[in-house]
Amino acid sequence: MGQKNPSLLIRLERPSFSLIFFFSVISIVLSGGIVLVSTAGTMNLTNNSRTDVSFHQSGDIERGTKELYSKNSDNLSLIISVESFLNGLREKQEMILIDVRGSKEYATFRIPGSLNVPLFAIKTKNFLKSKPLIVFNEGYSYNDLLQECKKLIKLDFKVSILDGGLYQWRQKKGLLDGNVFAQMGMNKIAPEVVFLKKEFENWVIINVAQSENSESHPLFPKEVHIPYSDKSEHFISQLKSLMSKHIGDPFLSFIIYDENGEQYEKIEKAVKNAEIYNVFYLEGGLEAYRKYNSIQQNKNIAGRSNVVKTVKKCGSCP
Repeated sequence: MGQKNPSLLIRLERPSFSLIFFFSVISIVLSGGIVLVSTAGTMNLTNNSRTDVSFHQSGDIERGTKELYSKNSDNLSLIISVESFLNGLREKQEMILIDVRGSKEYATFRIPGSLNVPLFAIKTKNFLKSKPLIVFNEGYSYNDLLQECKKLIKLDFKVSILDGGLYQWRQKKGLLDGNVFAQMGMNKIAPEVVFLKKEFENWVIINVAQSENSESHPLFPKEVHIPYSDKSEHFISQLKSLMSKHIGDPFLSFIIYDENGEQYEKIEKAVKNAEIYNVFYLEGGLEAYRKYNSIQQNKNIAGRSNVVKTVKKCGSCP
């Protein structure tokens, strides 16, 4: 650019969690075009006016979270909780928020003041080395973030991953700009995403249907069955018990599904009341996932068939 590296200052005033963002004009050349950020003003990044930042879950879940990260020091150094981020702002630490989702998703809703930079492109922005970076996505997928952040650290970037991503940010009263209705569905994971990522992410998949479906076992061989009924207290108790068994697993998310998603609204309410934050839902349930899986299988069969036909037609091949 031939100019002094632009910088971003995020400062939090103690009395009201009022964040003042000072941006110099930042031009970021990306594969999709140029992102231009130029603004100044006061923005409140939380919907909560209280002065303490105590958002931790209670009981075993809170203790489990601390143990989870203490057992994996390598990953612990890469994580920053929403609470720690807000506390850092109160102490006037300077940080840059990097949203690595696609530009379409970013345009739909986003954390005010965050920059939209594809994960693979961060390493090409040397001016981002000047401040600590907090990278995040939706909050259910960590594998790509972990791998890339470790590479960025070797390149002298100061980078951390926001624990729980956008979903946990919203759950803990963080402010978001954009489409409110779209925000309400950020805890839903599309079947195609589950299909592509289930082998690579640290997920516990939970079947909440009243009876186990033998058809689901080939699709989710390691699933756990916790049937949901109107007695939500029993379900929450079983869910917390399951979580306590996975205390040593870093970057863990729990993916719930039923037959077609009809029970999700009740379950979401029970989970929210229990202050459990890292739970997501398979969009459309098992029915939608089976349909997508079938389409992919048919495509694979068609692809193999085309290969066979091509080989048979090649009469001159040695």
